[in-house]
Amino acid sequence: MTPRCGDLEWFFDGELAGRAAEAMRVHVGTCERCQRRLHGLLAERALLVEEAGARVDAIAEPAPRRAWRLAPVLLATALAIWLAWPR
Repeated sequence: MTPRCGDLEWFFDGELAGRAAEAMRVHVGTCERCQRRLHGLLAERALLVEEAGARVDAIAEPAPRRAWRLAPVLLATALAIWLAWPR
């Protein structure tokens, strides 16, 4: 099978398999246009991964603070239950 430059996105996404993927690997090694496009796709994916990681960090960061705010409430509740428990 002869690879085409238009198949680069399929190759990048892992949609090509077997001989088609191998042919595309060889093609990318010799085609400057595909090399530039592949570099751009890799850079774009790296930015998306970095942005997604920043979002996860921003969401996950406040959770420990909330847990510390609940600690006095939980302690007071436990103390009230212990004092009210019949002996």
